[in-house]
Amino acid sequence: MKTNRFNYFLLVITVFAVFFGILMVLSASGVNYASLNLVPSLKQSGFALIGLVLMFLLAFTVDYNVWIKWSNIIFIVSVICLIAVLFVGRDIKGASRWISLGPLSFQPSELAKIAIIIMTAKFIAQSRKYILKYEGFWDYIKMFALNAVPAVAIFALIYLEGDFGVPFLMLCVWFAMLVSAGLNARVWVPIIIVAAIAVIIMLSFTGYRSSRVSNFKQYLRNPAVAEGQVRSGFYAFASGGVFGKGLGNSQMKSGYLATEAHNDYIFPVIGEEIGFFGTSLVVLFFIIFFVNGMKISSNTKDDFGKFLALGITCMIVFQALFNMYMTVGLIPPKGINLPFISYGGSSMLFTLIMTGILLSVSKKQKSLL
Repeated sequence: MKTNRFNYFLLVITVFAVFFGILMVLSASGVNYASLNLVPSLKQSGFALIGLVLMFLLAFTVDYNVWIKWSNIIFIVSVICLIAVLFVGRDIKGASRWISLGPLSFQPSELAKIAIIIMTAKFIAQSRKYILKYEGFWDYIKMFALNAVPAVAIFALIYLEGDFGVPFLMLCVWFAMLVSAGLNARVWVPIIIVAAIAVIIMLSFTGYRSSRVSNFKQYLRNPAVAEGQVRSGFYAFASGGVFGKGLGNSQMKSGYLATEAHNDYIFPVIGEEIGFFGTSLVVLFFIIFFVNGMKISSNTKDDFGKFLALGITCMIVFQALFNMYMTVGLIPPKGINLPFISYGGSSMLFTLIMTGILLSVSKKQKSLL
């Protein structure tokens, strides 16, 4: 058994993905090169630069075990920020998800993603033998509640902001971590049932969400009646062909895909401008990211590092899947962007921080080769 080297390959492809994202934000920010809006790409470049610096620092200089000591503080800060945004948050398109810090905005849910992962990885590391050993339903539930109660509190606070997509994403990652840790089926099966009922209730009693679901049902019956953004996304992918129309030449980004196509709907812009080749590269990147992340997780010696790597990998890749599924009409539209690529300072910054932590885990691995 020997120790693996640092995962430089994951580091390199992540840097390339970030620069590709900045290029696509620049291209998607205007109808053509003559009318490009440079502000989004400049802001994105600034956050990317800060994020890359933090990623390198976390990857090479910080031992990931330090996050065990900081887990409670990160959780408390996350909760405080999530509560604060309900009162002083900046309202954008009917949702208060941002806290303004001068000219910049901070999205507390991005910090909460890290809090959920670290908190759950710590819980698994400290309780793994009890998770694997089932000695009675109520004793098991009491043990499980140590992690479930604070996690559900975060989900609820983000939902109160008017955001359904992010808490659902976090729920999926949290659940994946616990099931991978060996959570007994007598507990996780009821969790699925309760979660499914809660999702149905939340979708049914919120006007714009129930409308989205209704429109999505109609679309499944007859794709011709798809709502504007979904239909425009189809046109963008179809018109791009194999190699696309060229950077800056997307027509669908001009008020068809969304008010700002460089946000959640940047994937169809890639499809129209760089074609099937470009979208395939994006999909390939996330496949490679997932495979490398899972290798880091499976080869890590301790439970905390193992599930920390698993949680980070799932959070980034699941989010990418949700975004791509949304833009190709497989799930109803929701406000989830494409990691590393879509416009969004908070998302870029905290995604790179998570990647830095993942890379730091890769320094302490075991291999039978």
